[in-house]
Amino acid sequence: MEAISVKSLSLGLFTIVLVTVALAGCAHNGRVRESSSMSLDKVIESAKDSRVAPDKSPLAFPASVAILMVPGDGQVPETVLHQAAEGLKQQLFENKKYIGSVSIVSTFDVNKKMTLEQVRASYAADVVILIFYHQDQRTMQSGPAALLDAAIVPAFVVPGVKVHTATLIEGVVAHIPSNAVIFRTSGHEDRNSYSTSYSVENVGAAASVDSFNAAMVDFGKSLSNTLDQFDHFDFSKAPSMTALVESSGGSGSAIGGNSEAANDYWRKVNSFKSSGGSFDLGILFFFGVACVVALRRKV
Repeated sequence: MEAISVKSLSLGLFTIVLVTVALAGCAHNGRVRESSSMSLDKVIESAKDSRVAPDKSPLAFPASVAILMVPGDGQVPETVLHQAAEGLKQQLFENKKYIGSVSIVSTFDVNKKMTLEQVRASYAADVVILIFYHQDQRTMQSGPAALLDAAIVPAFVVPGVKVHTATLIEGVVAHIPSNAVIFRTSGHEDRNSYSTSYSVENVGAAASVDSFNAAMVDFGKSLSNTLDQFDHFDFSKAPSMTALVESSGGSGSAIGGNSEAANDYWRKVNSFKSSGGSFDLGILFFFGVACVVALRRKV
């Protein structure tokens, strides 16, 4: 009887190790997709730095505004960018003290790489809002769910794949006549979605769009809450748009990403990514122990 117990215990420990390792491997089976706006110098032609000019054009209220959505690698479709810009336009119109008119720079004009003066002439705007985005999406599947998929049928019916989507929107508000940055602000959103292995691509695509739109709404709220900075705008301390365009060359990242809020947000995202998700190996060990208990009862 004792020999049987020792044999059972040895076999049980082996089962724990085997199951834990197998499930741990499955738990990290996922992918990461990242999408970002192109750098500013790819869409805006650098202009002469007007800070050397003796006179500055004053900010007139309510201001005429142009929204320029900086495109990325196509993961967020241009139609989604335009719809988000339309939503922001409606949000801005709620601030009648500061906003008089709002127009959206067309995709055709964005692809031509315009100067800010051309934006001003084409859209009758003295203020431009340049909007950038960065989106990170990670899919992961727990070990038990991966094993269930081996049965084929659960791959179509069991939502065992977790899709985590994080989106950061950053904006630069600039006064075109003075070629100067007025202020920057940002918005963000993250969410978890669950999918079957079969439909993960569709669920991921839908989560990407929904997260982007939600982040844009958050950006619009932040922008509206910051508009009173117009009242205190000091041209003598304003950064140059020319310097901003030139410094963005080759970075491939969103402008304004050095803000404390943005850095805190992406530290959380990167921590989530490096952890391989939230699947706890303690659960795997417990699963293995359960196997041992069942085995001993059988013996």
